[in-house]
Order: sequence, then C-alpha cells, then structure tokens
Amino acid sequence: MDRWRALLEASTVALDLPGDSGGGTGFVLAPGTVVTCAHVVAGADTVRGRMVATGAELTLPVSGESLHRTSNGLDIAFLRFDAPAMPRPRAAA
Repeated sequence: MDRWRALLEASTVALDLPGDSGGGTGFVLAPGTVVTCAHVVAGADTVRGRMVATGAELTLPVSGESLHRTSNGLDIAFLRFDAPAMPRPRAAA
C-alpha cells in the first residue's frame, strides 16, 4: 500500500482556476498529460497546476479538444504540458 500511496502522491496535481473560480485535483496520467474531470476546467482557457509532491508549477492550456463529455456520464479532460518541466515520479521501495 505504501508504494501505491507514494505513486499517487507523486502524480497528484493541485489545480487553480482563474479568478475566484476555485480549484480541483488532477493526476499525471503519462509524461506531458494531466487528467481531471472536464467540469472542473470547463470554461477556463488556462489552468495553473502545482505538483503536490514537489511544488513544481505547470501551465495547463484548456481547449475544446481537451474536454470529453457525454450525456451518459463521461466527464474527463486531458490537459497537456511540457513534460521536461516535471520530474518523473519515484515509488518508494
């Protein structure tokens, strides 16, 4: 369980929306890609992200192509960022 917790903490991104719109949570799915719920970032042009484990700052552009929502419940967004800006997560042994 400690290994999974370490991986989750290393990949968690705190999201800050523009103005006083609030925030949310995302996760690094793959190098250069953060996944979150589409309703969290819908309406924003850019979202600021902060890697919870390291404090590294990310700029996450939001576009219509980023958002995937359907009437049957799909509500997901894939936000791209410059992968070299983020260190790779390391799991505890």
